[in-house]
Amino acid sequence: MTSVASGASVAADDRRPDLGWGRPEAPRAASFDVWLTLIRSNPRFKAERNDLIRAAIAPDADRARFADALRQADVDADRRAETTGRDHDMGDRLNLTLGVLGRGPTDLDASVVEELRARQHDLALELLPEPLDPSLPGLLDELATVVPLAITSNTGMLPAGTMQALLAEIGLLEPFVVRTFSDEVGAAKPDPTIFAATLAGLQAYVAGLAPGDVVHVGDNPHADVAGAQDAGMIPAHVDATYGTDRVVSSMLARLDQRCPG
Repeated sequence: MTSVASGASVAADDRRPDLGWGRPEAPRAASFDVWLTLIRSNPRFKAERNDLIRAAIAPDADRARFADALRQADVDADRRAETTGRDHDMGDRLNLTLGVLGRGPTDLDASVVEELRARQHDLALELLPEPLDPSLPGLLDELATVVPLAITSNTGMLPAGTMQALLAEIGLLEPFVVRTFSDEVGAAKPDPTIFAATLAGLQAYVAGLAPGDVVHVGDNPHADVAGAQDAGMIPAHVDATYGTDRVVSSMLARLDQRCPG
């Protein structure tokens, strides 16, 4: 885990199994990103989703070209969200895709977007994501018995309702008593508004909870690490070499030290 203290960054090589944030006390609550923090996509999902969308909005487009355009639009929308703090939903991203394809300024009919959103939901439930590590469901269940847990996630192509349905299907939703999604609060990480919404939810479970009492775990250095830091929370950066399972295990060890016996 890369932890970042106020005004300083900690290199990946300085990771510590005790989270290394330089504080003697254990966290009082924890927040988690979703994609590439808790789960990864089914390898078939994006290709089949792209075909579904292409058939509806650009059936004459080359399959590979359309996939590249949607990928570029998705990246561009994420960058805009991270810059402005504004959520960009499926409709925004599909309009951007048509722009990348040279279809000019486009505003897809809301009914078309809603139909595609519903079909994407069904496909995602058919091609379920998987936990990044098989131990995560059990570790999160255990952590949730000690401190309240929250989700703080940007949504993008998949709205909050779909993301929660997916997490429920793979046994990763129940541990989280607070669930904050960008499309529901109208703000995207790293904007402090979304982290403030998570904090407000967690304060219902922990009296006097301050931002610095909350660890936020995520894979994005800007949206998760810098965003949590700017919101006053303790960021915990995860990646392919130091995963969420290790961060949760470290939190459990710290909490065990707080409550001996």
